Amino acid sequence: MITIVYYYTMKRTCTVEFRKALLNLYPGLADNWGHWRHMSRLCFAQDYSKVPIGIYQVARDYRVLDDLIRHRFIALKFIKEFKQNVLSYQVSSYSPVRHICRHASFKPSPELSNLISKELTNFDKRAKRCFIDNGRLVSKNNLKILKEEDLKLSHLYLSLSNTPPIILKFMTYLNRLPSNRFSKVIDRLPLACEALFDTDSNGNPIVNPNCYMDQLNILQQVREQAQPIYLPSLTGNTVRFFEVNRGLQSVHSYLRDILTEHWIELDLQNAHLAIVAKLWEIPYLQEILSTGKSIWEIIMPTLGMNPLDKESKSNLKTLLYSAVYGMSQNQIVLHAERTLGEKKEVFLSHPIITEILKAKSRVLKTLASKEEHITSLGVKHNPYSFMKNGIYNSNHLSIISEEISEYEALLLEPIFDLAIETKQFVITLYQYDGVSIEPRDNRRRDSILKKIKKAVDERAKELDIHTTITVK
Repeated sequence: MITIVYYYTMKRTCTVEFRKALLNLYPGLADNWGHWRHMSRLCFAQDYSKVPIGIYQVARDYRVLDDLIRHRFIALKFIKEFKQNVLSYQVSSYSPVRHICRHASFKPSPELSNLISKELTNFDKRAKRCFIDNGRLVSKNNLKILKEEDLKLSHLYLSLSNTPPIILKFMTYLNRLPSNRFSKVIDRLPLACEALFDTDSNGNPIVNPNCYMDQLNILQQVREQAQPIYLPSLTGNTVRFFEVNRGLQSVHSYLRDILTEHWIELDLQNAHLAIVAKLWEIPYLQEILSTGKSIWEIIMPTLGMNPLDKESKSNLKTLLYSAVYGMSQNQIVLHAERTLGEKKEVFLSHPIITEILKAKSRVLKTLASKEEHITSLGVKHNPYSFMKNGIYNSNHLSIISEEISEYEALLLEPIFDLAIETKQFVITLYQYDGVSIEPRDNRRRDSILKKIKKAVDERAKELDIHTTITVK
């Protein structure tokens, strides 16, 4: 399945110290605001070997979104100028057919790496901060510029995409929330930063050490703007929508729990499997899920695992969802062997797994026979996309993923309707198969949760999907 990336983190504020040091290293930045934004995109990337610099990223950096809409924009012109005056990097080609954007690849110098590391670990409230592009000092009053900038980008994407009404409803609600709703998240940042290095009861790091710098980057983004602003996919072939900049959606769940301790996180129980059981017509799986038990309570004991063991559950969850989504039969076998060892055969022969794999094979064959597939929300897909080299690219797995996402949205819609209608609680975060909420009056917490559960249960019954909403 191809991951379509049209958005990417761009740090917009920094310490005054960092900006001065960066200018000393790269005097070509001078007073070119676009170069500064582009440099920020490179410095604070997830992967320096593959930094998205497609037309939307470059247009955003150089503030020429209007030219982009009017088809008067050439990204390579700005890229060439940056490479000549500031920092040279390798540029990959892009594919308009496969919707893969252009990428930059470069290796930071030791001086730049040290500078970035120092900046990402600096959470000193006393440090003077400025906007990275123009050097203007940051104040509470002018931080609203960042939100306005993200909203402008979101509106641009909405104008260029064919967003389904249900997703427009979700995004409109979330993007209109007041910023002060997220002030407590910022107050808890020091605790999250400290927890980044926590270990479990066995002394193992909870967050992968290889991800420390990336998680610090995300925490800095949360510090800059805690409220997520969302934008849709430009391709129009998915109902999923994403944060403009990485933040609460992207941060490790352990750290997010600390940042959002005052919120209630709600999840659809067995959501993916329940949806698949309905869509792929798997009576055996529907019958099991109708009992209301968690799928982990059913599978894990047969493997000698404790359903309360978070690490084992996480590994099994990855393996189980791989059976639903991207992995082939051979890949699943290999991954099961690496994950479960001698218990591999028990897992692969479990009736739930065998029924899922049989149904998936049947669905893929059906998609292979179609020239066009239209989902329940009216999103059109071509099961085969024609490539420039004359080869057809199968996107059957993408279609499977999209249909599951659509039903997740349909199941969560009653929660948005209740929030809008009753105003008794606020939906603070969207997480695809769940949401986080904050009651306006904590004394009504139980009654609010009962209303939400009833509304979701009614929608699930209407769709004949055996799931419910649970508090994480």
